[in-house]
Amino acid sequence: TGESSVDGIDATGHEGNNNRVKNTRKTKASGHEDPVWEEQFESLCQFHEKTGHCIVPARYKENKQLGHWVMTQRRQHTLLIQGKQSALNAERVERLESIGFVWKVRPDATESWSAMFEQMKAYKK
Repeated sequence: TGESSVDGIDATGHEGNNNRVKNTRKTKASGHEDPVWEEQFESLCQFHEKTGHCIVPARYKENKQLGHWVMTQRRQHTLLIQGKQSALNAERVERLESIGFVWKVRPDATESWSAMFEQMKAYKK
């Protein structure tokens, strides 16, 4: 009974909790269950064709919904990896990866610190 948001996920992080939304999620053209997800995926494919990558800025001026959707996919992927409930499934992960989707755009803080520390040690020698 959650409200559907722009990216097809309600306020609790679940997809299509209410029957009204659930019944409208099948698209005839693709056979996939969530037309909002499909629309954003198509926008991402167009972005990829235009730029050669899938790293959409969070505040992408040309398509603010796409920037938000991409952030949501990364957040949902993190939940999936952690074994928590996620709107992503294996098919969606595979489709995103097939176009070069990047799950992690920021370097891990620990890795960055360690790398800089090693550079500092090498410089001191």
